[in-house]
Amino acid sequence: MHKRTLLLAAAAFCSASLVGCGLPQPLKMPGEQLVASNVSEKTIREAILKAAALRSWRIVQEAPGSVVLAYPDNQRATRYEATFEVLYSAKSYRIRYLSSYGLDEKPNCEGTTPCLHRNVNKWVANLNMDIQRYISGLYR
Repeated sequence: MHKRTLLLAAAAFCSASLVGCGLPQPLKMPGEQLVASNVSEKTIREAILKAAALRSWRIVQEAPGSVVLAYPDNQRATRYEATFEVLYSAKSYRIRYLSSYGLDEKPNCEGTTPCLHRNVNKWVANLNMDIQRYISGLYR
């Protein structure tokens, strides 16, 4: 009985300590990303699409100068999803938040900035980093 009580106490402690891990955090969007003058708009578009595929983002819509992406691109999207638009030109690109569900959304939690599950900031940062790597030629 004593061992069972210790196990229950340990489980309760672990659960209590993890509660704060999923709390919504302010969305941190990377600013406008300038690119070198020798990079074409086509190269930037291809970098966005390759980075999206690498990180399992789904292409929702595509138009000249814009790609709308949703994460994740699998069955988990039935429970949660974040949608962003990547606006691009021959000079720069910018990632813009559009919508989400199932990610503890709190609109305007910090001024006009929405708060979402902490992982969303990681997803966006990874997408941005990979776009930059494809543009610079570090990834092929």
